[in-house]
Parts: sequence; structure tokens; C-alpha cells
Amino acid sequence: MARREERQKPKNNEIVNCQTWHNAARREKPKKQKNKEIADCQTWHNVDRREEPKKTEEQRNSRLVRQDVSRDLKEGRIR
Repeated sequence: MARREERQKPKNNEIVNCQTWHNAARREKPKKQKNKEIADCQTWHNVDRREEPKKTEEQRNSRLVRQDVSRDLKEGRIR
């Protein structure tokens, strides 16, 4: 749910380009898509797959603590 909120809203021309791309097959004579229009549509649909969710500071710190404890156990500092 949070990923959807992080995604930027598309500009009107991006929405139109994407709708044109998806509706092209339904028309009798489909309009030839420009590379830029195709790229805009693909970018919009791939945003969730490409972007990693942003980690909070707490998540980053917990990973570092686990690494430190693991290292200490290996070195025999913690018994």
C-alpha cells in the first residue's frame, strides 16, 4: 500500500499516451506509437517493479546491529 503512495502521479499527457497505447488494438486503424509514448507507458507500468521501497532509519539500523552481533559472535566477544 505504501509503494502506491510513493509513486508519483502521472502527468495528463502521460495518461493520454498510456491510454492511447492500450486502446490502439481496439481501433480499426491503430495509430502508430512513437517511441517516446511507448517509453512513457512502459515506465509508468514498471515503476513498482523497479523502485525499491525506501527503508526507514530504524530498518537500516536494525540491519547494522544484526551484523555487529553476528561479527561479535564469530569473534568470540559474546558468550
